[in-house]
Amino acid sequence: FQIGNKNGTRGPLFRVAASRARVMELVTASLGAADDPATTAKAETAFLVGILSFVHVLLGVDRKRALSGLTLPEDMRLALSEHEGDLGRLLRLTECMDGGEFAELATIAEELSVAPDALWAHQREAFDWVMRMI
Repeated sequence: FQIGNKNGTRGPLFRVAASRARVMELVTASLGAADDPATTAKAETAFLVGILSFVHVLLGVDRKRALSGLTLPEDMRLALSEHEGDLGRLLRLTECMDGGEFAELATIAEELSVAPDALWAHQREAFDWVMRMI
């Protein structure tokens, strides 16, 4: 994910992948109990799905081909390849955020019970987190 880095800075692919992954992690964590190990595990999985959602770009191949070389749990594979399940819907939500597809974003946020102000707060926190790493 360091493609395009110069002078010790992180490349653009890193910034986008990391911010998407962090938003997915924060949204997932906000939907569960704070002290619940299952919530923590789901949030970590969401983060990984966010990072892996750009593996095809990193490798320069289509998404299905990139995923074919990875051994992933079924929920992660379906999220990445078909946008299925909660992880898949959350991935699509972040893709809509990245692409400015606000009508679909609003629909998915409502499906996932994520309030617009909470989503905005998660996005700001993710951007701040990424910028501290650069």
